[in-house]
Amino acid sequence: MDDLTSEKLTSVLADNNGRAAIVSAEGGIFDIISGLYNKSVNIDVFLKRHSGDTIRVDRIGRESESIIHPALTMLLTVHQKC
Repeated sequence: MDDLTSEKLTSVLADNNGRAAIVSAEGGIFDIISGLYNKSVNIDVFLKRHSGDTIRVDRIGRESESIIHPALTMLLTVHQKC
């Protein structure tokens, strides 16, 4: 994956047994995490994947999701133009 919100990332992790990867030649994911699409971004999915904490999501209008021991690989080859 490359360009996705934290809510979509949670769904992707749930659909893939808690495993996912973000691979990009740019750092656009940092724009998304800092509020590109929504000024009140929930970054728990990024924090919990680092510590391996269980992610549980229960919201009205959305199916409940539970991810045990999430693992997210992030490969970013960001470079600075001189």
